[in-house]
Amino acid sequence: SRDKLVTSFQGGLVNSIEIPISAGIVGYTATTGEILNIKDAYKDPRFNRATDKSTGYRTYTILCVPIFGEKGDITGVTEMINKIDGTFTEEDERMIKIFNIFTGISLENARLYRASLELSLQLRSFLDISYSLQQPQTVKKLMDEIIKNTRKVVGAVRALLFMNEETGISSEPFITDEDI
Repeated sequence: SRDKLVTSFQGGLVNSIEIPISAGIVGYTATTGEILNIKDAYKDPRFNRATDKSTGYRTYTILCVPIFGEKGDITGVTEMINKIDGTFTEEDERMIKIFNIFTGISLENARLYRASLELSLQLRSFLDISYSLQQPQTVKKLMDEIIKNTRKVVGAVRALLFMNEETGISSEPFITDEDI
């Protein structure tokens, strides 16, 4: 379902946490397209404390930036959590906006690539089909590497990338990277 967001943690949360798409920090950015640079998560009424409570993790700072597609539509959201040395800056916002431009282009290219694969599947042999179906994994590996490096450059503890699919924002992060 595309009416909710699902957050999972590499650090050991067995069950994911689901929240409505219109709730929380990521949901707000996903529905409004606004950048949120939150200096104290617990002072922001949009922040869902249940996630911290369920995980035992303590969120202090959040930088949440929309990813726009070529038509200006929101295709995803990047969320950076807990700046290592203080709070996220305007320079961090600029870095994530630049990252998100490349991410938006990469996601659009991945969608176009997938569409071209669907057409070629009708014409190719079984061997070509099996090779083609492996290609989206390469795109994910590339995106994993990009968000990991961006998280390190920005100095965040955690980074998530949510995608907007045909039916709405993805219910789970496409990529999660953290240094806990």
